[in-house]
Amino acid sequence: MNKAIRDILDKIEQGTGKERERAILEIALIIEMNTLTLPEQTRIGRYELSLPWNFLFIRLDFHEQVEIAKKLSQIFIESDDILHGILWALGKTDRGVGLYPLTNIIFSRSEDFDTQGYHQAFLSLDNCLSHFDETELESYSILEDERIKGFIEKCHNLSDLERFQFPSP
Repeated sequence: MNKAIRDILDKIEQGTGKERERAILEIALIIEMNTLTLPEQTRIGRYELSLPWNFLFIRLDFHEQVEIAKKLSQIFIESDDILHGILWALGKTDRGVGLYPLTNIIFSRSEDFDTQGYHQAFLSLDNCLSHFDETELESYSILEDERIKGFIEKCHNLSDLERFQFPSP
């Protein structure tokens, strides 16, 4: 794994306050930048105001994204805090990368979520699932898991989330 990525993950794991929040933002944008297939100039133009210059040229392959997603999930689960940005970052991952790390967080920590946590996890779950077509989703057992059905039902019952449409369990 790239040293810059390791350093960012260390700041997320060991940092506090603004340093930690900035590191989560950076990793989410790096993931997003690598998920979207943009020409270099477009990528630079889109992210140059949000990321340090050297981060604009970090290229992640699928396996690196998987490793990062697993680490983000581990950090979230082991943290005493609810790190909403990690939920957001997992929703930025490439096809098939963030779904299981995100559901691990939902299984382990959703009872600790506040409304913002439910909101972000719900949107990220929707983003992760949007990579699959209906045929794949029907065979995708995660939607049959009672814990996911319960999570989706809880999200449907939160008034702040009513404007979002998601398949009923």
